[in-house]
Amino acid sequence: MKWFDRAVPVLGTRPGELDQVSSEAPLHRRSEFVATEPLRLAEVIDKYADVPPYQRLLTGGDDPVYRLPPEQQERLIATDIGGKRVHVICAAMPEAQLQQLQWQVRALKGDLRAKGYQIVQELVATPEVMRIVMRNVGLSTQSRGRGEPLRLFNHWIELAARADATDLHVDVSGNVAQVRVRVDGRLEVLPDGHCGKYPRGEAVDALAAGYNNTRQGNNVSQYTEDKFVSCMIALNLPGLSGQLRYQNFKGRAGPKAVIRILRSGEENAITFEKAGYARSQLRLLREAARSGKGIVLIAGVTSSGKSTSLKCLIETLPNLQAKSIYTVEDPIEYEIAGAHQIEVLRDLADDELTTSRYADAMRALMRGDPDGVMMGEIRDRLTALFALQIAETGHLAMGTVHAHLISTIIPRLTNDQIGLSRQALTGPNILNLLVYQALVPRLCAHCAETTPVAASRDADVRDIVDVLAQRFRVPTHRLRWEHPGGCAHCNGRGTKGKTIVAEMLRPDRTWLRRVRDNDDDAAVMHYRAASDGDFLSPDMTGKTVFEHALWKALQGEIDARNCEEFDAFSRFELPPKKGGAT
Repeated sequence: MKWFDRAVPVLGTRPGELDQVSSEAPLHRRSEFVATEPLRLAEVIDKYADVPPYQRLLTGGDDPVYRLPPEQQERLIATDIGGKRVHVICAAMPEAQLQQLQWQVRALKGDLRAKGYQIVQELVATPEVMRIVMRNVGLSTQSRGRGEPLRLFNHWIELAARADATDLHVDVSGNVAQVRVRVDGRLEVLPDGHCGKYPRGEAVDALAAGYNNTRQGNNVSQYTEDKFVSCMIALNLPGLSGQLRYQNFKGRAGPKAVIRILRSGEENAITFEKAGYARSQLRLLREAARSGKGIVLIAGVTSSGKSTSLKCLIETLPNLQAKSIYTVEDPIEYEIAGAHQIEVLRDLADDELTTSRYADAMRALMRGDPDGVMMGEIRDRLTALFALQIAETGHLAMGTVHAHLISTIIPRLTNDQIGLSRQALTGPNILNLLVYQALVPRLCAHCAETTPVAASRDADVRDIVDVLAQRFRVPTHRLRWEHPGGCAHCNGRGTKGKTIVAEMLRPDRTWLRRVRDNDDDAAVMHYRAASDGDFLSPDMTGKTVFEHALWKALQGEIDARNCEEFDAFSRFELPPKKGGAT
């Protein structure tokens, strides 16, 4: 007997046509079906990812619109795709079994029509796909073991780690979940062979299993999909160790979870040189570390490598073994060699408790004979005052802040949320080093395109090349561009890894005076005056993050289109040229 020898929907049937066909004709002779030779697998839905999105299963669940006999529940289903429009899906089966099922199909469709539903399409799926759909509402006859959700969660993490992803995103909408990973700064579907699509039930169970298996959370002890919950999860899988930073978001159509993969040990080892800083920037970092006092702030948007850079700064402090370094973190993300790490978790429901915890940590550290303290993100007045107190007592304070340029760091620290004064920030030996950085994709060396190839199909490439040649007056022959579709070396991405672009400032008296006088524009002009004005020079003194990105683009390391994340080519204020190539 031929398993796929059955009737199938006519290809090209338009939505709504099926309801115009008489339901009295035998199923295998009705006009929307045709008898076929043994069915090709391609004509059958054989992956859950290919099931059209739906809002509700009408033939399953606790309160089905139409109740099928138990023996038919995995052979025939109806899904509501919205607006009372219905897909009827039948399991692929031999012709003889299909004949026995046709009376049930007629009864199902007649009942749904009587209740105001419109049958817009009839589909065929493999028995396995049918079981997955039913499993989504807990009706599968092949029930899952209690450990399967956690295995699925771990499987997602393993696949994400293999893809060198930094984050795993699980978006639940209706009855479908889409799982994606962030690689080289971009989201793509999980490489699981199923386009990253899962039934809602399986995905939510996996998210709950991962959360409930946590080492510690900071607000809710058990996973709840309709609440904002977060935690840190110990990561101990074959060949992969570290932590997962788990954040769940409630949503109208379903929850969303974002899981940051924080690798430990050699997997996370990085040097400033390999990260992508310019030599002039490395010199500033070393000077800041040697000074041993004042505040070092690394600014950037989310996922810009701020915490990793602070870890590297601490681990490369001169004579680290002779220093007493502490960290106060919420939460601890990485193990930092040579530092005593203290975790002070915020209680999202009790600000007073959080304040008390930080106050206890600050009092203890002041008695702990510190040489330096890293306090993670400066996000409010409490953490900012902590950093200021460390610096005022002559110690090294290190932290991160969410800001989008060096010039926005002081306004951020003095806004209503954080509330430091310009007078306090510009005191002697308070600010040591200010850094703004971002991560941009590095081009794949094997498939990056030359300008003639890229310009032949992309008007943006042509525009950028023209403005670089005419306005910036720089040679463009070394420019390279991302190849759409990539190659085998970059797994089809066109990029391979990321590199840092940055701008750095060690405050001097003139800059501090202008900031104290609330003249931020003059402070920026003073910083920029130190630039050599040469876009082809690797010296980033006095230069902006846009110029660092442009220099890397002119070397063929990154796609020049990434430069416009920081400024527009047509708007960037050109510095006066002091020499160098033209």
